[in-house]
Amino acid sequence: MQADPPKATPAQRAAFGTDEPPAEAIRLPLGPFAVRVADGHIRSIHCGRHEIVRGLTYLLRDRDWATAGAATALSVDGPDRATVTGEIDDGAIRFSYALTMQLEPDGALVVRSEGVARSAFQANRVGLTVLHPVPETVGVPLRVRHADGTESESAFPVEIRPSQPIFDIAAMSYPLSPAERVSIALGSIRPDGSSQAFEMEDQRNWGDASYKTYVGSLREPWPFEVSEGDRFRQEVRIEVVRSAAAGSRPAAPALPPQRTFSLPRVGIAIPDGGAREALSNIARFGPVAPAFVSAYLRSDALDPAGLAAVAEVAGTLSCPLRLELQVDGEPAAALDAVARAMDGAGASAAGILACPAAYLKSYQPDGDWPDILPLGDFYALVRDRFPEAEIGGGMLTYFTELNRKWPPLEAIDFIGHGYCPIVHAADDETVLQNVGTLAMMADTVNRAAPGKPYDLISARLSMRQNPYGAAPVANPDNRRIAMAAADPREDGEFAGIWMIAVARALARTHARSLCIGALAGPASIYSAAAADGRRPSFHAFETLAALAGADGERFERETARLIDDRFPHARAELSGLVD
Repeated sequence: MQADPPKATPAQRAAFGTDEPPAEAIRLPLGPFAVRVADGHIRSIHCGRHEIVRGLTYLLRDRDWATAGAATALSVDGPDRATVTGEIDDGAIRFSYALTMQLEPDGALVVRSEGVARSAFQANRVGLTVLHPVPETVGVPLRVRHADGTESESAFPVEIRPSQPIFDIAAMSYPLSPAERVSIALGSIRPDGSSQAFEMEDQRNWGDASYKTYVGSLREPWPFEVSEGDRFRQEVRIEVVRSAAAGSRPAAPALPPQRTFSLPRVGIAIPDGGAREALSNIARFGPVAPAFVSAYLRSDALDPAGLAAVAEVAGTLSCPLRLELQVDGEPAAALDAVARAMDGAGASAAGILACPAAYLKSYQPDGDWPDILPLGDFYALVRDRFPEAEIGGGMLTYFTELNRKWPPLEAIDFIGHGYCPIVHAADDETVLQNVGTLAMMADTVNRAAPGKPYDLISARLSMRQNPYGAAPVANPDNRRIAMAAADPREDGEFAGIWMIAVARALARTHARSLCIGALAGPASIYSAAAADGRRPSFHAFETLAALAGADGERFERETARLIDDRFPHARAELSGLVD
């Protein structure tokens, strides 16, 4: 009889909002390498004090780019060898794989994988991905060997690249120190026996603290068909070689310059269709004092009662109303309808970031983009209908989409995008590491739009939109999963600590405002299940809203007190991950 899965302790439940316990990390010494494995994934590979790999994972991504979950097991097969086995069975997709770590006699660490399809399905990716740590590798020069044997010189990019910085990778090497060089060779065999190269993307686009080298290419058609019985084989070989000619390496990562600490204005969201719930939550459990509220509206789903509730929320909280406006259909007619509905509800917006609905999906920079009204003309229509409002440009989704389609700066008053830290992975360590990319996003925005006010229009753990597939992933088992529509940690102390980390990261950038959390929905700071109707995130938001404009000393003093008083379980569980 199969044993029941382990359950979180009461302290862990308070910290993370789920009965799923945190993944236990196991450290495997393999020669000069220290490999850390947790939940069936290689979380890091160190050589001495250097982190070489931030993750080396076997991933199966379905046709919507959701990561298929696997039941995994680790076996240590000897002093120089360990194996992870994985079984995926979600009904439509059945797949098994084995990933073996082997220290070779020559001192190289080799990771080999073999996966077998137990059913037919469609996938966008099957196999190994290697994550290179950020900020450690930012700006470091790279030597790349391609599939035909030729070599080229490159570098890990400083500015966040909207497209793949490197294609067709068979091997890469870069200086690890003045006397050491790391070499990573990669190989893949498709089910038909043909070889397959790897390529790299700048995962900072999605808020990940890494560059990712992955099997296959986005230049190839996807999704692709996987037949029952198909076998996929890959190999990654890692060597660290001492050499007097290892090559120069920057003395410090090429990071954005830090500004004087000043916390941006902090606002809160009213999610799509959530205004009446927001109003009820405020009445039942008590208001907060945001600098603004930001309501998400769809031009094709205008609800007079909901719009009236939006206006009432802003009035009750005595703060300006800002809109994230999804414009469906013909823009002029859609914007006319929104303006009439706003007037009818007595709602007035201080700022509007409007976005054509077609841009809620993601497109490769060199892919086929929708044929719609040019953005300059689109923003002119918005300004004509809402002459008193500040008009924003950017994306209602994430930095990725903004970085692939910059608005015409002369047509807008500010620039913005959303942020979700669980696009690719959802473990606690990765979610907190990813906060470090916010300064890099802000720096890239500042370079592309110098002088324009910059707003992070939505920051939440739960994914509200999926530009890469049909929808965010349902999470009925309340687990830590990528792209979850409802992340369980919204209900735990973790959410409060994460909010503080996001605010701290933005406070040394030129960001003008931060909209974090919500008054309703999965990212709500309220919950009737809580003792007083207030989630831990309520107290984090309350403190951050009161600290707008604060200097670093006051911020650290007040947030440290908050963590001690309100988030002691998460602080203990996250020891070593939280400042």
